[in-house]
Amino acid sequence: MSMYTREELTANALTVFGVSPEVVIGALFGAEEETFSVEEARGRIEQFMNRRVNE
Repeated sequence: MSMYTREELTANALTVFGVSPEVVIGALFGAEEETFSVEEARGRIEQFMNRRVNE
């Protein structure tokens, strides 16, 4: 399984995930890992996009 840095995933956010780089940054924020597979990042992005916003 190929692993990618936050920077690589962010730079390719639109092409790989169909989201803006800011979404990838938010989804990976606070993660302890330094590298991620595309599948791991996609899962984190989906969770991030489905979070409720606190008012």
